[in-house]
Amino acid sequence: MTTQIGETPLTRFLTTQTLTQLRALRGQYRDEIEAAKARAAVLEAEVEQIDHAIRIKSFRRSIEGSLRKLDLKVDHALANANGRKRASGPALRELVLDVMRQREGSWSKQQIFDVLDKRGVAPKGKNPLNTIGNRLLEMHARSEIQRVGRGSFALRDDDGEDAEIAGDSAGQQDDGPIGTPLGVGDKGPAQGGSRQA
Repeated sequence: MTTQIGETPLTRFLTTQTLTQLRALRGQYRDEIEAAKARAAVLEAEVEQIDHAIRIKSFRRSIEGSLRKLDLKVDHALANANGRKRASGPALRELVLDVMRQREGSWSKQQIFDVLDKRGVAPKGKNPLNTIGNRLLEMHARSEIQRVGRGSFALRDDDGEDAEIAGDSAGQQDDGPIGTPLGVGDKGPAQGGSRQA
């Protein structure tokens, strides 16, 4: 059964060609089809390369965004390392006072640091011990705590007197010249008054 094909400019052209010409024309069209397939394969490979570049760019942008957020966190942590007040927590002064209220007695900067470090709120930076030591000296200068020895501090007594000062004056009485019993050599006021001439 022969398939009927509508008449088109191409069919009219084909009727004028010889068998040899038709075979040559068919071969030419087949070559063009194969060339188109090869070109399509090249385009597919190039599209894959473009997709790969898009994925790399997207990944880099995501990493850069994460690094910027990390830089902000690092800057915030460094700002808190010097004992300045944290946005989400108490200042170093308040932390030190809270530690010293745990027990009576003296505290060194190392002991205070150890407690704060266990709590996860110790100052950071290159020398956190110096940070705590400087804050202790500032608190002592403001009479918030007392110094009880070299590098040792404690909460102030109720009378507000430093232990060092109290120790220096302990046992001393203003009872007169040293080695002279009270009243000896002290003639006191004249008794009976002076006689009238």
